[in-house]
Amino acid sequence: MDIILSAGIHYKKILEKNHSTSSNKLLE
Repeated sequence: MDIILSAGIHYKKILEKNHSTSSNKLLE
């Protein structure tokens, strides 16, 4: 379970990073 949980957190961080990057591109 710990592996799945940590993987989920890591995946969420990647999504948030991609989202912020996309937002920055739209603002430019």
